[in-house]
Amino acid sequence: MKAGLYPAGAFQSFRELPGDDFKTLLHKVHAPLLILNGELDRPNRKQEQEFAAVAKEAQIKIINGAGHACAIEKPGAFNQALFAFAKQIFN
Repeated sequence: MKAGLYPAGAFQSFRELPGDDFKTLLHKVHAPLLILNGELDRPNRKQEQEFAAVAKEAQIKIINGAGHACAIEKPGAFNQALFAFAKQIFN
């Protein structure tokens, strides 16, 4: 967060995302998928099980003690989760 955030991209996605049907999109993914949420990110955690169920090869990983910005709040745990997932796929 010390490096700053660029909100313009986020605001554009907020305008465009509400019309997307993510369950339909996830059903079309034929690759391993990681659903990575912060433990305290209640809005996104509400549907993570449903999203994982429609995806072909989904895993859910929770970053303890983090909220929505888990990559910023807990970068070590976030990166570790990504590396572990990548190692499963590429080994």
